[in-house]
Amino acid sequence: MLSVRLPAELEAQLEHHALSTGVTKNAIVTQALTQYMKTVDLADLPVKGNVVENSYERSVQKQREQAEQYKSAHAIADQIRRNVIWTKDAEAAMAAGGEPTPGIYGRNVLVGFTDSFYGDGKLYVISRYISGPPRYGTDAFHLYVTEYNDWQKYMKELDVL
Repeated sequence: MLSVRLPAELEAQLEHHALSTGVTKNAIVTQALTQYMKTVDLADLPVKGNVVENSYERSVQKQREQAEQYKSAHAIADQIRRNVIWTKDAEAAMAAGGEPTPGIYGRNVLVGFTDSFYGDGKLYVISRYISGPPRYGTDAFHLYVTEYNDWQKYMKELDVL
């Protein structure tokens, strides 16, 4: 048995609702408490994946993502500065399967990067193909845009002799 003291205004509202619906005050309070307890229990249940609880949590997550992106951007900037030559990592591309395989054949150098190419917030590298005979016309200015994660997976740095 449970006895509850309610504020006068809430008790009056409960009384009015009980009389107008024909449901007992006990039944109304029991139903309300049952609903409340379900909410409390759900909040404590473990769930798979990350749950963003409030704007602070979203802000912290965004800061983590930006820090990771800045770290990657600095690595790309260093590779651009060093003028590193890249080619397709055949083993990684074969492991990914499918045709055409990911990665860019030949010699390639990074010339830039962006996080706004597709507006999806991902980091993309911009590379220039430098293999083969001199290219003329628009081919001389063609650039490749590749998601940075794919670039890391399917391309490898070449050692220069």
